[in-house]
Amino acid sequence: MPSTSLARPIASLRFAHQMTASLAKDFTDEQACHQPSATDNHLVWSLGHLAATYAWMLSTMNHKGGVPESFNTHFGWGSKPAVKGKDCPALSEVRAQFESEFERFVTTIEGMSEAQLAQPLTGTTFAKDALEMVDRAAWHEGWHAGQIASLRRHLAMPGVMG
Repeated sequence: MPSTSLARPIASLRFAHQMTASLAKDFTDEQACHQPSATDNHLVWSLGHLAATYAWMLSTMNHKGGVPESFNTHFGWGSKPAVKGKDCPALSEVRAQFESEFERFVTTIEGMSEAQLAQPLTGTTFAKDALEMVDRAAWHEGWHAGQIASLRRHLAMPGVMG
């Protein structure tokens, strides 16, 4: 049973994740590495980056993520999207990692006690403890959802919020 202090942060994170998944769901393989400009993040990079970031967040709590090492290279901190899809990983693989790392992160957090949620994190100043990391994760997911929404507009895809 998740901690009572987790109810709202987890709900916010799940909302942000569902929005990202909704925005990303109907991209085709041909659209997945579309970049309006070389400085824009494409869908594959955004989803891969979120997966790599969830794995990194788990590592700050001394838990192991499940992304392949190549995800850290392609999508981790300091990486840049493959320009115009050059060497762009398969959308299906990236989607699967995006979903599995999100679930791994949420399941790990929900299994923590109040004391574990309040323990200082290692190797980061991004969040002071696991509870704050959930808030940061929701913000981060929302940030990239906005980038995906911009890609949808550029590709003349319909909105997802009505």
